[in-house]
Amino acid sequence: MGMGDVYKVMVTFNTGVEHVDDVDGEWKTTRQATRAIERLCHGPMAKMGLISEVKAVNPLDLVVFHARKGDNGRLAMVRA
Repeated sequence: MGMGDVYKVMVTFNTGVEHVDDVDGEWKTTRQATRAIERLCHGPMAKMGLISEVKAVNPLDLVVFHARKGDNGRLAMVRA
């Protein structure tokens, strides 16, 4: 696994608390990161409105995925 093949997934709760998702470890493969993003954006906590933001960053701290809660209360991808 090279440096570009791992990601850290971070979640911000509606309380403002930011947490690194450490299910499967802090640094994740592409497959693990994709599963974490799916779980955090579409799982029970997102449906209950507890999550306000999900981000994935690479080892250079560049954001490679970003979703934020919109006016409708659902998480949606942020486009640059």
